[in-house]
Amino acid sequence: SQSARMAFGLPRALRRLGPALGHFIYVVPPGYRGRAVVAIQDLSFESDPELMRRRDRFTFGTFVPRSARRADRVLAISERTKRDLIEHYGIPERKIVVIPLGVDPTFGPNGTTPDRPQYALFVGGIQPRKDPLTAIEALALVDGDLRLVVVGDEKRGGNEVRAAVRRLGLEPRVEFAGYIEREGLASLYPGAACLVFPSRYEGFGLPVLESMASG
Repeated sequence: SQSARMAFGLPRALRRLGPALGHFIYVVPPGYRGRAVVAIQDLSFESDPELMRRRDRFTFGTFVPRSARRADRVLAISERTKRDLIEHYGIPERKIVVIPLGVDPTFGPNGTTPDRPQYALFVGGIQPRKDPLTAIEALALVDGDLRLVVVGDEKRGGNEVRAAVRRLGLEPRVEFAGYIEREGLASLYPGAACLVFPSRYEGFGLPVLESMASG
């Protein structure tokens, strides 16, 4: 259980280790008393709460603001996330350090491309925030043989997306590829006609950068 680990196991291990500084993602364990840096990717659960399950919303909404205020420094992955931290939680600007994400060198314009009919590429978990439904509906408006390859885990809303594919008669043109490791994803980008990225909220939007790096 991640919750039990954060509440009991990790603080106990940290007390035993006595680190000079702890670096955490989103949440500083409540039982940890040392100096801390917390990295925050986005605050989508604050900007559009309906995009997250109620239990996750409660957990993030309870512990993330406390962690951001308690940490010695807050690392944000974009200026957008920094702005949200200031607006939602009143974190002093001087306390926030923006460190943008980078692109793994695996992604480049000269990778091997798969032998597929022409396709557009959607990269992101199948969930309302990433808005795969809009990508499906857009495909229905495009004449011709263009296909859509959807890469990402089904998190929430997968049934609705698949129902839309059936309703619009797009079964032959949509491929749900599921989660794909980095090397496989790097081969899909260069062969795609375009990246489709209709996300409703992003702290950064790494697929856009990966796509640009892939030419």
